Amino acid sequence: MDLNETLQILNPWWKTGTVSEELAKAFKRDIFYEAEKLSTKRQCLLVTGLRRVGKSTILYQLIANLLPQKTVYFNFDRQIEEIEDILNAFGKITKTDWQKEKIFVFLDEISKLSGWGNKLKLLYDALPNIKFILSSSSSFQLEKEAISSLAGRYFMLRIEPLSFKEFIVIKGKQKYVENIILWEKELKSLAKEYILKPFPEITDWEEEQLIKEYIQTTIIDKVVREDIGEKYKNIKKPLILFLIQLFFSEPGTYIDYDVLSKQQHISKKTLFEHIRYLQATYLIRKINNFRPSLFASSRKLQRIYPYWWSLSVPYCTNEDKLFETIVGSCINAKFYWRDAGKEIDFLVVNNKKIIPIEAKNKKEIPSRELKHLQYFMQKYSLKQSYVICRESNQEPLKNIQIIQLWQWLLELPCKQENQLITLY
Repeated sequence: MDLNETLQILNPWWKTGTVSEELAKAFKRDIFYEAEKLSTKRQCLLVTGLRRVGKSTILYQLIANLLPQKTVYFNFDRQIEEIEDILNAFGKITKTDWQKEKIFVFLDEISKLSGWGNKLKLLYDALPNIKFILSSSSSFQLEKEAISSLAGRYFMLRIEPLSFKEFIVIKGKQKYVENIILWEKELKSLAKEYILKPFPEITDWEEEQLIKEYIQTTIIDKVVREDIGEKYKNIKKPLILFLIQLFFSEPGTYIDYDVLSKQQHISKKTLFEHIRYLQATYLIRKINNFRPSLFASSRKLQRIYPYWWSLSVPYCTNEDKLFETIVGSCINAKFYWRDAGKEIDFLVVNNKKIIPIEAKNKKEIPSRELKHLQYFMQKYSLKQSYVICRESNQEPLKNIQIIQLWQWLLELPCKQENQLITLY
């Protein structure tokens, strides 16, 4: 199939005048409105995130708000060498003078195009009439090219899986949020459902095994095969699969790079590289041991979690670990604390303000299990902390708020600053 035919298939709105609801879903996520606002700026907009979180849907929703004949969409799952070839074919088909007229160019999975940063820089600098909106499932590839070639020329926006509030809206249960006391039982039930399937495409699925297969095949396996296997050189696939099995079956694994590299008979450099590949493709997140007195973190005893808890569902049978991972994911965790046998699950650190958070998959929290938290708060003169539990009616303790997981997911009272929107 030649480029002209491919573009006409990818851009049906050139003929119909509208974007179908199958592509541009009626439900708009909160992050869509940020993308819409940034799409009016001169800078390129780079959209990144884990596979199946809805990046392409947001692109289609943006296209739906524009003039059909002035937009072109291309997905780099298809092979092509030059962005200019797309523009020439677009101009020929739609009779648009793309070098002069105001147009919008949507390039999906841009990091699959070799050397895309320099190619885009030339077009961006020469043609201020073109707004470029790009997406990629690999943060490392996207940022590496963008930082080296597009400094000062782009915004980056990261898309996460659905929030609990978004899930509630998709399920048509907004009234539950208006009176959480009245609808507490129903919200608890919805939270259990949400935890299993926070991806837009499967919110109505019921079969748990089918959901697990979806996560395994359409997200994890595809990342390994395409986002890692096709992009990075010298990949050791057995090592990648071993690390996935290790980190997903035991979320929160403490990693000793010396020991693990010796066990696998590889160099530390190779181990570092392969862990970075998993991190760059949103399969894992590294949590660093925090040193509050220095406002710094230690590389010793890093902990590795699935980037989003649902990735561990096909692997993990430890409900306590899964519970902990849910909390870490939804706060975008970057730090924990461990010192002299004492440990706090997570720390949210924003502008040097520290909020310790403990995850307890229990109904009642014995006072002895809060001793490390109380010690940490007293040592560093902190006045706020949270204990997230499965179900509890315990009264808050001094400076410690005990909150059930479903309420936490609904309110998210604190979160590690995400830099969701960043100008580079």
